[in-house]
Amino acid sequence: MHLTDTIWSRIERFINSENIRLVEYLCNCHDTRSVQVAEDKGFRFTDIRLAFIRKLYGDEADSLPDNIHFGRATEADIPVLKGIASGLYEDSRYYFDPHFEPSIINEFYRGWVAKGVRGQYDDECWCLYEGDHPFAFCTVRYLKERAANIGLVGIEHNHLNGGHGRRLMLSVFDHLYDCDVRKVLVVTQGRNYAAQNLYQSVDFRTKVTQLWYHKWM
Repeated sequence: MHLTDTIWSRIERFINSENIRLVEYLCNCHDTRSVQVAEDKGFRFTDIRLAFIRKLYGDEADSLPDNIHFGRATEADIPVLKGIASGLYEDSRYYFDPHFEPSIINEFYRGWVAKGVRGQYDDECWCLYEGDHPFAFCTVRYLKERAANIGLVGIEHNHLNGGHGRRLMLSVFDHLYDCDVRKVLVVTQGRNYAAQNLYQSVDFRTKVTQLWYHKWM
């Protein structure tokens, strides 16, 4: 959304009438006028939002090692997945806003992966397992027009350097293709180089770059 002085005046009246404490503004990085208005009105830059897109073709997954398999997460996996998610998303914009308590942010992401398993926020959560132990996960939400969105991706620390992120993503892609999905989207932070490298390694392309601003009232 473009931001002008007139638009902000209307928003501010609504904010005051509803006693809103935080306003989050997502701005196109090329919209210099809106950036200037946001900064003039006291918004604080918190993050770069990178959106990626990729077409799906089917039969892309690499062969998994004999001791590893791909499957959908269950309720029994939630404690382990929440443990993997703990402290994993410190590149998030919320950690760079001092108004948020880190323990609350951490619990938000732990809750997100649990909801993904239960289909309460994202629709599914898919994992790589070593035996019965899930060590990497990816949540998925189905969209319209044969598209899907990748939500949270997490890998256990001691499995970070084994190429498992790529194996997980390609396995998820094949599952989505089998579900008649032909386009997948994902968002990450400008500070999160590891996520960017992972998504680029499986042929995601940049769709749009945006800027997150926060203003506390």
